[in-house]
Amino acid sequence: MRAKHRILRDADRRGFTLVELLVAITAGALVAAAAVLLSKNAVRIFQEEARISYAQVAVAMGLGRMGTDLEHAGRNTTRNPFTDRRICAQPSFVDWPAGMRRLAPVVIEARPDLPQNAGNDLRNERITIAGDLDSGENFVMSTTLPGASTTTIVLQPQSRAIRRLAALTQNGNVASRLAELFRVGRILHIEGPTHDYYGRIQGFAAAGTPIESIQVTIENTPLVPIQTSQSVGPSCGIKGFGSGYPVHVISRVRYELRSVVADASFADYVQPLNPVTGDVDRTELVRVELAPDDSEIPGTLELVTEYAVGLRFGITALAITSQPDAPVLERFPITDPVPDAQVYAIAGPPDVQGSRPEAVRSVQVRLSTRSRAPDRPTQIPSPAGRPFRFLVGNAKGAERFARVRTLEREFALVNTRGGGS
Repeated sequence: MRAKHRILRDADRRGFTLVELLVAITAGALVAAAAVLLSKNAVRIFQEEARISYAQVAVAMGLGRMGTDLEHAGRNTTRNPFTDRRICAQPSFVDWPAGMRRLAPVVIEARPDLPQNAGNDLRNERITIAGDLDSGENFVMSTTLPGASTTTIVLQPQSRAIRRLAALTQNGNVASRLAELFRVGRILHIEGPTHDYYGRIQGFAAAGTPIESIQVTIENTPLVPIQTSQSVGPSCGIKGFGSGYPVHVISRVRYELRSVVADASFADYVQPLNPVTGDVDRTELVRVELAPDDSEIPGTLELVTEYAVGLRFGITALAITSQPDAPVLERFPITDPVPDAQVYAIAGPPDVQGSRPEAVRSVQVRLSTRSRAPDRPTQIPSPAGRPFRFLVGNAKGAERFARVRTLEREFALVNTRGGGS
């Protein structure tokens, strides 16, 4: 009897109707679709923020790298060879190559508009920085060996600079570190008691472990004047074979924006090109070392910041009326959209009449980078020269604007202090 009642009660229980089942399925589908949509939007936001975060890190790193060189600008070198009374050389520097005639802590020059900047109202400049950028050490001369086409500068292997280098390398391969420092194509600065001498490095040789012999070969063009014991040669020339004279290695490096798309050595960074993001016209902030003839030294091109779109400079300089005991500073900040011509006039190459690079006391730098992929459909108002978004003209799709990050910073040229220029 009880079993019969249990069967009847089970039969009386009501199941889901078709309508209820359809409602449940529809509700579940809506919840699943909402979850997928939310996940998709979250992933997109994450990707967008990752791109702009990379641009932020890239601009900070690029500014930091350039700032390091600027802080070393002018170290152990002349501020302007044409006004430096300590330099002993041929009259009017007739045998100095173009790059050495342009030797100055900083040289700022305007550059033509880049193809990718069409529609973005951006201007670009470049800067050349010179000084003892890699070492700052005082290597010491032992003697000078003049030759027909070259001159050999023999350095003291037990000088403090060499001993410090040996300690840093834990008595390892000191010769290779010295060879890297005394790189062919760099400028050698010999600092005498009353005069300075500049030559072009042609070769380097070191022998012994520990180091027993160090020889630096410089070309005789430009000529480094030497006065022999018979007083033959210019009166300002090196005397006593230069024994004990400090020696410095001077580098000239240039920062500018350029495309490296066609450079095979950077294929890992820029290839394959993505037409959707407009990679064909992309530009980077690069650093390259210059030879004394102003050509680029092979193998020294470095990619500092990817997707850089703007590079501008301003300066603070001593006024013409400035005196050592009464310095007068003038500021020429970055101006937009038209650059201040005084920046190029003052911080121009020393071999250009009217330039005063020796007067520059600080450099203001503005660097802008963009995110790789354009992810915005429209532009938004922004101050001149400081865009919030960058039009990628050859990008595909409706979203053709990439977000931009801009940083500005001023760097003091600590090696050019003083009230006189």
